[in-house]
Amino acid sequence: MADDVRAEWFAHTAITRDNALRARAQLRALGIDPDSTDDRVTADEWREAHLADQAEADRHREIRDEHDLHHPDLDTVTLDDGLETGIEDIRDRSLPDAAEHSDPLERRHVPTVDQTAEAVSRAQAALLEIAARTKADAAREVEESERLTQLGRWNRDEHTQEATHDRGVDRDDDHVMER
Repeated sequence: MADDVRAEWFAHTAITRDNALRARAQLRALGIDPDSTDDRVTADEWREAHLADQAEADRHREIRDEHDLHHPDLDTVTLDDGLETGIEDIRDRSLPDAAEHSDPLERRHVPTVDQTAEAVSRAQAALLEIAARTKADAAREVEESERLTQLGRWNRDEHTQEATHDRGVDRDDDHVMER
């Protein structure tokens, strides 16, 4: 089961890995070595520079009142709790397998029952996340398709109203103005 899930994960992440390979090739074509450590910074160094940049920008930033930032159309927008799929992200609670990125000396090692149970448990958690992401992606595609249909309908209706108005016909008025 763990091997099947690993294969499904491998297929599920194939596009991301392909994009990474293409990006590395493009960087190399531009004369940039992606493996060079000359221009790398640590997270702390980046955060420090970012905070300094924000502090500098704040000195010149226009101060606004809270009511200037209020947008009435956004009152109806509700945000979820920040979770992309509705289940906890597996990366937040899992620990990497110690042998995952190394070449073990014992290739013919038979895992213990506990090791097998742990591998199956991780595989089941990965399957749940893949299924949740697939479901969320499908729902997002349906939502985007419905939104595009709605925008197309609005555009068509707007052009129809403009054409009707240009011909001097106003269908919204039930009365005729007299001179």
